Amino acid sequence: MHSGVWQWMKIAGFALAVFAVPVRGRAQNEPMPDVAAVTMRVRQAHPEYVSNRAELNAAVAAFNARATAFNAACKGIDPDDAARLNNCRAQLSALQAERAGLLARLKAFNATVQQAMATVPYKPSGNGMVGGTGWIAGYNVPKPTPELVAKARAMLAEQERLAGHNYSDAIDFDRYNFVIGIAAETDFLDDLLDRVVTHDEGTTGQYSIETMPGYAALTGRSFHELACHSNGAMICLAALRNADVKADNAVLYGPQITQKSLEQWDGLVRSGQVKSVTLVINSGDVVPPLSLGFEDYVRSRVEGRAETYENKALLQAKDLTSAVNETAPRLLVHVRDCTFSWSDPLHCHGMETYKNEGAH
Repeated sequence: MHSGVWQWMKIAGFALAVFAVPVRGRAQNEPMPDVAAVTMRVRQAHPEYVSNRAELNAAVAAFNARATAFNAACKGIDPDDAARLNNCRAQLSALQAERAGLLARLKAFNATVQQAMATVPYKPSGNGMVGGTGWIAGYNVPKPTPELVAKARAMLAEQERLAGHNYSDAIDFDRYNFVIGIAAETDFLDDLLDRVVTHDEGTTGQYSIETMPGYAALTGRSFHELACHSNGAMICLAALRNADVKADNAVLYGPQITQKSLEQWDGLVRSGQVKSVTLVINSGDVVPPLSLGFEDYVRSRVEGRAETYENKALLQAKDLTSAVNETAPRLLVHVRDCTFSWSDPLHCHGMETYKNEGAH
Protein backbone atom coordinates (compact mmCIF):
# COMPACT_ATOMS: atom_id res chain seq x y z
CA MET A 1 0.00 0.00 0.00
CA HIS A 2 2.73 2.43 0.93
CA SER A 3 4.57 1.61 -2.30
CA GLY A 4 1.43 2.34 -4.35
CA VAL A 5 0.95 5.67 -2.58
CA TRP A 6 4.53 6.64 -3.30
CA GLN A 7 4.22 5.79 -6.99
CA TRP A 8 1.13 8.00 -7.19
CA MET A 9 2.95 10.78 -5.41
CA LYS A 10 5.92 10.59 -7.74
CA ILE A 11 3.68 10.93 -10.78
CA ALA A 12 1.72 13.85 -9.35
CA GLY A 13 4.85 15.48 -7.97
CA PHE A 14 6.55 15.30 -11.36
CA ALA A 15 3.54 17.02 -12.91
CA LEU A 16 3.82 19.81 -10.37
CA ALA A 17 7.48 20.41 -11.01
CA VAL A 18 7.26 20.53 -14.78
CA PHE A 19 3.68 21.67 -15.30
CA ALA A 20 4.67 23.64 -18.39
CA VAL A 21 5.76 20.40 -20.10
CA PRO A 22 3.17 17.94 -18.81
CA VAL A 23 2.95 14.18 -19.27
CA ARG A 24 0.23 13.71 -21.88
CA GLY A 25 -2.92 11.80 -21.13
CA ARG A 26 -3.39 12.67 -17.44
CA ALA A 27 -6.12 15.11 -16.45
CA GLN A 28 -4.09 16.45 -13.51
CA ASN A 29 -1.35 17.47 -15.95
CA GLU A 30 -3.24 20.26 -17.72
CA PRO A 31 -0.51 22.62 -18.89
CA MET A 32 -0.20 25.94 -17.11
CA PRO A 33 -0.57 28.69 -19.74
CA ASP A 34 1.89 31.53 -20.06
CA VAL A 35 0.74 34.80 -18.57
CA ALA A 36 -0.64 36.87 -21.46
CA ALA A 37 1.51 39.77 -22.61
CA VAL A 38 0.00 43.21 -22.12
CA THR A 39 0.62 45.17 -25.30
CA MET A 40 1.06 48.93 -25.28
CA ARG A 41 -2.45 49.61 -26.62
CA VAL A 42 -4.05 47.53 -23.87
CA ARG A 43 -1.67 48.99 -21.29
CA GLN A 44 -2.71 52.51 -22.18
CA ALA A 45 -6.37 51.64 -21.62
CA HIS A 46 -5.79 49.39 -18.59
CA PRO A 47 -2.53 50.29 -16.84
CA GLU A 48 -3.47 48.06 -13.90
CA TYR A 49 -2.94 44.99 -16.07
CA VAL A 50 0.83 45.56 -15.90
CA SER A 51 0.97 45.08 -12.13
CA ASN A 52 -1.57 42.23 -12.32
CA ARG A 53 0.67 40.42 -14.79
CA ALA A 54 3.74 40.98 -12.63
CA GLU A 55 1.91 39.53 -9.62
CA LEU A 56 0.89 36.46 -11.59
CA ASN A 57 4.40 35.89 -12.88
CA ALA A 58 5.70 36.15 -9.32
CA ALA A 59 3.06 33.68 -8.14
CA VAL A 60 4.03 31.20 -10.86
CA ALA A 61 7.71 31.52 -9.96
CA ALA A 62 6.97 31.00 -6.27
CA PHE A 63 4.82 27.95 -7.00
CA ASN A 64 7.56 26.47 -9.17
CA ALA A 65 10.05 26.93 -6.35
CA ARG A 66 7.77 25.19 -3.85
CA ALA A 67 7.03 22.35 -6.29
CA THR A 68 10.73 21.83 -6.92
CA ALA A 69 11.43 21.79 -3.19
CA PHE A 70 8.62 19.26 -2.70
CA ASN A 71 10.06 16.95 -5.34
CA ALA A 72 13.49 17.11 -3.75
CA ALA A 73 12.18 16.53 -0.22
CA CYS A 74 9.79 13.73 -1.12
CA LYS A 75 12.04 11.81 -3.50
CA GLY A 76 13.17 8.33 -2.50
CA ILE A 77 11.10 7.99 0.68
CA ASP A 78 11.29 4.67 2.45
CA PRO A 79 7.85 3.06 1.89
CA ASP A 80 7.80 2.13 5.57
CA ASP A 81 8.41 5.70 6.74
CA ALA A 82 4.76 6.52 7.43
CA ALA A 83 5.50 9.93 8.97
CA ARG A 84 7.34 11.23 5.92
CA LEU A 85 4.77 9.71 3.58
CA ASN A 86 1.92 11.42 5.40
CA ASN A 87 3.81 14.70 5.45
CA CYS A 88 4.48 14.55 1.73
CA ARG A 89 0.88 13.60 1.01
CA ALA A 90 -0.26 16.69 2.91
CA GLN A 91 2.20 18.91 1.01
CA LEU A 92 1.10 17.40 -2.28
CA SER A 93 -2.55 18.06 -1.51
CA ALA A 94 -1.77 21.68 -0.69
CA LEU A 95 0.31 22.12 -3.84
CA GLN A 96 -2.41 20.63 -6.00
CA ALA A 97 -4.96 23.01 -4.53
CA GLU A 98 -2.59 25.94 -5.03
CA ARG A 99 -1.96 24.91 -8.61
CA ALA A 100 -5.68 24.69 -9.35
CA GLY A 101 -6.23 28.16 -7.93
CA LEU A 102 -3.28 29.59 -9.85
CA LEU A 103 -4.49 27.98 -13.07
CA ALA A 104 -7.91 29.57 -12.60
CA ARG A 105 -6.32 33.00 -12.01
CA LEU A 106 -4.17 32.66 -15.12
CA LYS A 107 -7.10 31.65 -17.31
CA ALA A 108 -9.21 34.53 -16.01
CA PHE A 109 -6.43 37.09 -16.54
CA ASN A 110 -5.63 35.84 -20.02
CA ALA A 111 -9.31 35.96 -20.98
CA THR A 112 -9.53 39.52 -19.66
CA VAL A 113 -6.50 40.60 -21.71
CA GLN A 114 -7.88 38.87 -24.80
CA GLN A 115 -11.18 40.67 -24.35
CA ALA A 116 -9.37 43.99 -24.04
CA MET A 117 -7.39 43.25 -27.21
CA ALA A 118 -10.69 42.81 -29.04
CA THR A 119 -12.51 45.81 -27.58
CA VAL A 120 -10.02 48.61 -26.87
CA PRO A 121 -10.73 51.07 -29.71
CA TYR A 122 -8.29 52.51 -32.22
CA LYS A 123 -8.13 56.22 -32.97
CA PRO A 124 -8.57 56.98 -36.70
CA SER A 125 -5.42 58.87 -37.72
CA GLY A 126 -5.54 59.23 -41.50
CA ASN A 127 -2.27 58.39 -43.23
CA GLY A 128 0.81 57.83 -41.11
CA MET A 129 4.55 57.62 -41.64
CA VAL A 130 7.18 56.00 -39.40
CA GLY A 131 10.71 57.26 -39.91
CA GLY A 132 13.72 55.01 -39.64
CA THR A 133 17.30 55.09 -38.44
CA GLY A 134 18.20 58.37 -36.74
CA TRP A 135 14.66 59.73 -36.73
CA ILE A 136 13.44 61.24 -33.47
CA ALA A 137 10.48 63.36 -34.45
CA GLY A 138 6.74 63.79 -34.15
CA TYR A 139 4.17 65.54 -36.33
CA ASN A 140 0.41 65.21 -35.94
CA VAL A 141 -2.37 67.14 -37.65
CA PRO A 142 -5.64 65.29 -36.93
CA LYS A 143 -7.62 68.06 -38.63
CA PRO A 144 -5.95 70.06 -41.41
CA THR A 145 -6.85 73.51 -40.17
CA PRO A 146 -4.34 76.33 -40.85
CA GLU A 147 -3.84 76.84 -37.13
CA LEU A 148 -3.04 73.19 -36.41
CA VAL A 149 -0.77 72.88 -39.44
CA ALA A 150 1.19 75.97 -38.44
CA LYS A 151 1.55 74.76 -34.85
CA ALA A 152 2.63 71.28 -35.91
CA ARG A 153 5.15 72.63 -38.42
CA ALA A 154 6.62 74.96 -35.80
CA MET A 155 7.02 72.07 -33.37
CA LEU A 156 8.68 69.98 -36.07
CA ALA A 157 11.05 72.82 -36.90
CA GLU A 158 12.16 72.94 -33.26
CA GLN A 159 12.72 69.18 -33.28
CA GLU A 160 14.79 69.55 -36.44
CA ARG A 161 16.90 72.23 -34.80
CA LEU A 162 17.59 70.05 -31.77
CA ALA A 163 18.30 66.93 -33.85
CA GLY A 164 20.30 68.64 -36.58
CA HIS A 165 18.15 66.98 -39.28
CA ASN A 166 15.75 68.43 -41.84
CA TYR A 167 13.05 65.82 -41.43
CA SER A 168 10.57 67.97 -43.34
CA ASP A 169 12.57 67.43 -46.55
CA ALA A 170 11.55 63.77 -46.41
CA ILE A 171 7.88 64.25 -45.48
CA ASP A 172 5.07 64.58 -47.98
CA PHE A 173 2.82 66.79 -45.87
CA ASP A 174 0.01 66.56 -48.44
CA ARG A 175 0.00 62.78 -48.00
CA TYR A 176 0.80 62.14 -44.33
CA ASN A 177 -0.84 63.89 -41.42
CA PHE A 178 0.88 61.78 -38.74
CA VAL A 179 4.65 61.26 -38.69
CA ILE A 180 6.82 59.75 -35.99
CA GLY A 181 10.39 58.58 -35.47
CA ILE A 182 11.43 56.71 -32.31
CA ALA A 183 15.16 56.15 -32.81
CA ALA A 184 17.53 55.85 -29.86
CA GLU A 185 20.02 58.33 -31.38
CA THR A 186 19.75 61.10 -33.95
CA ASP A 187 23.20 60.15 -35.27
CA PHE A 188 22.61 57.63 -38.06
CA LEU A 189 25.65 55.47 -37.37
CA ASP A 190 25.16 55.40 -33.59
CA ASP A 191 21.50 54.44 -33.93
CA LEU A 192 22.38 51.83 -36.56
CA LEU A 193 24.91 50.12 -34.31
CA ASP A 194 23.21 50.58 -30.93
CA ARG A 195 19.64 49.66 -31.92
CA VAL A 196 18.90 48.81 -35.53
CA VAL A 197 21.42 46.07 -36.31
CA THR A 198 22.17 44.82 -32.81
CA HIS A 199 18.58 44.57 -31.60
CA ASP A 200 15.80 45.17 -34.14
CA GLU A 201 17.40 42.97 -36.80
CA GLY A 202 17.03 39.87 -34.65
CA THR A 203 13.75 40.74 -32.93
CA THR A 204 11.91 42.07 -36.00
CA GLY A 205 11.30 45.39 -34.29
CA GLN A 206 10.17 44.07 -30.91
CA TYR A 207 13.14 45.68 -29.15
CA SER A 208 12.22 49.19 -30.27
CA ILE A 209 8.54 48.98 -29.41
CA GLU A 210 9.41 47.70 -25.93
CA THR A 211 12.19 50.15 -25.13
CA MET A 212 11.74 53.37 -27.11
CA PRO A 213 9.55 55.83 -25.17
CA GLY A 214 8.28 57.53 -28.32
CA TYR A 215 6.42 54.39 -29.31
CA ALA A 216 3.54 55.25 -26.98
CA ALA A 217 2.50 58.07 -29.34
CA LEU A 218 2.05 55.60 -32.20
CA THR A 219 0.00 52.97 -30.41
CA GLY A 220 -3.77 52.83 -30.47
CA ARG A 221 -4.03 54.41 -33.91
CA SER A 222 -5.54 53.16 -37.16
CA PHE A 223 -4.36 54.31 -40.56
CA HIS A 224 -5.58 54.02 -44.09
CA GLU A 225 -1.98 53.98 -45.29
CA LEU A 226 1.04 53.43 -43.07
CA ALA A 227 4.35 54.35 -44.69
CA CYS A 228 7.47 52.91 -43.10
CA HIS A 229 10.99 53.95 -44.07
CA SER A 230 14.19 52.03 -43.38
CA ASN A 231 14.16 50.67 -39.81
CA GLY A 232 10.67 52.12 -39.54
CA ALA A 233 9.53 48.99 -41.39
CA MET A 234 10.59 46.87 -38.41
CA ILE A 235 8.75 49.19 -36.03
CA CYS A 236 5.62 49.09 -38.19
CA LEU A 237 5.80 45.30 -38.37
CA ALA A 238 6.10 44.90 -34.61
CA ALA A 239 3.29 47.41 -34.00
CA LEU A 240 0.95 45.59 -36.38
CA ARG A 241 2.00 42.16 -35.14
CA ASN A 242 1.15 43.18 -31.57
CA ALA A 243 -2.14 44.76 -32.70
CA ASP A 244 -1.02 48.07 -31.21
CA VAL A 245 -1.73 49.67 -34.58
CA LYS A 246 -4.14 48.99 -37.44
CA ALA A 247 -3.54 49.79 -41.09
CA ASP A 248 -5.43 49.07 -44.28
CA ASN A 249 -2.28 49.22 -46.38
CA ALA A 250 1.43 49.39 -45.59
CA VAL A 251 4.07 50.86 -47.89
CA LEU A 252 7.70 50.11 -47.02
CA TYR A 253 10.29 52.51 -48.44
CA GLY A 254 13.84 51.17 -48.55
CA PRO A 255 12.94 48.82 -45.69
CA GLN A 256 15.19 46.98 -43.29
CA ILE A 257 14.15 43.39 -44.01
CA THR A 258 15.04 39.88 -42.92
CA GLN A 259 13.71 36.49 -43.95
CA LYS A 260 11.68 36.38 -40.74
CA SER A 261 10.26 39.88 -41.20
CA LEU A 262 9.26 39.13 -44.79
CA GLU A 263 7.48 35.97 -43.63
CA GLN A 264 5.66 37.95 -40.95
CA TRP A 265 4.63 40.68 -43.40
CA ASP A 266 3.34 37.96 -45.69
CA GLY A 267 1.39 36.47 -42.79
CA LEU A 268 -0.29 39.81 -42.06
CA VAL A 269 -1.60 39.93 -45.62
CA ARG A 270 -2.53 36.24 -45.61
CA SER A 271 -4.57 36.66 -42.41
CA GLY A 272 -6.32 39.77 -43.73
CA GLN A 273 -4.97 41.93 -40.91
CA VAL A 274 -3.47 44.17 -43.61
CA LYS A 275 -4.97 44.43 -47.09
CA SER A 276 -1.69 45.02 -48.87
CA VAL A 277 2.03 45.46 -48.23
CA THR A 278 4.14 47.13 -50.91
CA LEU A 279 7.92 47.39 -50.88
CA VAL A 280 9.23 50.44 -52.75
CA ILE A 281 12.95 50.07 -53.35
CA ASN A 282 15.36 52.32 -55.18
CA SER A 283 17.77 50.22 -57.24
CA GLY A 284 20.79 51.90 -55.65
CA ASP A 285 19.47 51.57 -52.08
CA VAL A 286 21.83 49.22 -50.24
CA VAL A 287 19.80 48.89 -47.02
CA PRO A 288 17.19 46.27 -48.11
CA PRO A 289 19.70 43.87 -49.71
CA LEU A 290 22.36 44.28 -47.03
CA SER A 291 19.92 43.81 -44.15
CA LEU A 292 18.43 40.72 -45.79
CA GLY A 293 21.83 39.25 -46.65
CA PHE A 294 23.47 40.04 -43.30
CA GLU A 295 20.72 38.45 -41.23
CA ASP A 296 20.68 35.41 -43.50
CA TYR A 297 24.44 34.99 -43.16
CA VAL A 298 24.35 35.28 -39.35
CA ARG A 299 21.43 32.87 -38.96
CA SER A 300 23.01 30.32 -41.28
CA ARG A 301 26.16 30.28 -39.17
CA VAL A 302 24.27 30.06 -35.89
CA GLU A 303 21.99 27.29 -37.16
CA GLY A 304 24.71 25.47 -39.09
CA ARG A 305 22.91 25.51 -42.44
CA ALA A 306 23.34 26.93 -45.91
CA GLU A 307 22.26 30.51 -46.50
CA THR A 308 18.71 30.82 -47.82
CA TYR A 309 19.80 33.42 -50.36
CA GLU A 310 23.33 32.17 -51.07
CA ASN A 311 22.55 31.90 -54.80
CA LYS A 312 21.06 35.39 -54.98
CA ALA A 313 23.06 38.49 -55.86
CA LEU A 314 20.89 40.60 -53.56
CA LEU A 315 22.50 43.88 -54.58
CA GLN A 316 20.97 43.32 -57.99
CA ALA A 317 17.36 44.54 -58.06
CA LYS A 318 16.20 41.52 -60.04
CA ASP A 319 17.60 39.00 -57.55
CA LEU A 320 16.38 41.01 -54.55
CA THR A 321 12.87 41.09 -56.01
CA SER A 322 13.06 37.35 -56.65
CA ALA A 323 14.16 36.69 -53.06
CA VAL A 324 11.26 38.74 -51.69
CA ASN A 325 8.74 37.08 -54.01
CA GLU A 326 9.91 33.59 -53.04
CA THR A 327 9.85 34.31 -49.31
CA ALA A 328 6.72 36.46 -49.21
CA PRO A 329 4.62 35.93 -52.34
CA ARG A 330 1.76 38.15 -51.14
CA LEU A 331 3.94 41.26 -51.02
CA LEU A 332 4.21 43.68 -53.91
CA VAL A 333 7.63 44.98 -54.96
CA HIS A 334 8.15 48.20 -56.91
CA VAL A 335 11.73 49.00 -57.96
CA ARG A 336 12.67 52.53 -59.04
CA ASP A 337 15.87 53.58 -60.75
CA CYS A 338 18.45 55.33 -58.61
CA THR A 339 22.17 55.24 -59.29
CA PHE A 340 24.37 54.33 -56.34
CA SER A 341 27.13 56.83 -55.61
CA TRP A 342 30.23 56.13 -53.53
CA SER A 343 30.43 59.84 -52.70
CA ASP A 344 26.95 59.68 -51.12
CA PRO A 345 26.20 55.98 -50.46
CA LEU A 346 22.92 56.70 -48.65
CA HIS A 347 21.48 59.03 -51.29
CA CYS A 348 19.26 56.33 -52.79
CA HIS A 349 18.19 55.24 -49.30
CA GLY A 350 17.12 58.65 -48.02
CA MET A 351 13.39 59.17 -47.62
CA GLU A 352 13.79 62.57 -49.25
CA THR A 353 14.99 60.73 -52.38
CA TYR A 354 11.99 58.42 -52.31
CA LYS A 355 9.75 61.42 -51.90
CA ASN A 356 11.31 63.75 -54.44
CA GLU A 357 11.93 61.15 -57.13
CA GLY A 358 8.34 59.99 -57.06
CA ALA A 359 8.71 56.51 -55.54
CA HIS A 360 5.12 56.11 -54.35
